[in-house]
Amino acid sequence: MSDPFTQTRKARLIADLSADQRQQLQSLSRLEGVEDLKFKNNTMVIRYSAARQQWSLLQQQLDELAVLAPLSRLQKIRFAYYRFVDENTMANANARISHCCNKPPVVPKRK
Repeated sequence: MSDPFTQTRKARLIADLSADQRQQLQSLSRLEGVEDLKFKNNTMVIRYSAARQQWSLLQQQLDELAVLAPLSRLQKIRFAYYRFVDENTMANANARISHCCNKPPVVPKRK
């Protein structure tokens, strides 16, 4: 079930994954906040709630498994953007005060 903080991220994987690496990748789907995990042509597509999971933690696990393809400059920028968005999303999700921006002012009714 999706929530307003759901993010979908893509990451290129190495071409020759071992069976053990594939099994360990599937274990990412059991992490808190992960809603969906798919693989297609050496690309992993993961959907998760940024209110409960962070790209930085997922990327750290992918690095530990040594399954990420070498990162290009564009991918490094993209992953930094993912981290930035996730940090802001988690901060907004955990904020106790609801935001006031983009809300119409409340006008008292006339008697």
